[in-house]
Amino acid sequence: MLVVDADAAPATIDRTELLSGADWAFGLWDDLPEAGAKWAPRKVGALIDAAAELPDVLVHRLADAAVLIEAVGEPPLVIATGAVPETGRWAREAVVIVAGNQVSATALSVVNELAPRLVAVAGGENAIEETIEALRDLLDGTGLMAMERALALEV
Repeated sequence: MLVVDADAAPATIDRTELLSGADWAFGLWDDLPEAGAKWAPRKVGALIDAAAELPDVLVHRLADAAVLIEAVGEPPLVIATGAVPETGRWAREAVVIVAGNQVSATALSVVNELAPRLVAVAGGENAIEETIEALRDLLDGTGLMAMERALALEV
């Protein structure tokens, strides 16, 4: 389990409990290794190597306001709070969580630059409605869902 920005959790959340089950915790603004323009997901190992441990989950900086989480065998996960750059083909399989103060603009950047499999919007009701309206005719196969506070997303 990864925990992002534990220090920003609401006061009603016990930080110690939140972090107790985490395999890794990081902040969206931490100094992370850059993904780079030529980044591509690692490949799943051969079945003969099934006894080997899965590689670690890696977290990369995709842009100033976006991180890329890579777990071998899973779709890339991007958490974006601002504009994202154009990337490689891997983005078509990505799941992107859009959050922050500019949800609609960030979601528009994500759809235009990444064309991911799914965009999950984390925000208040008004921000979500504004985002749906802005993206309604632009999705072209990209799924769109609204995230609710305190609920997990499993893809």
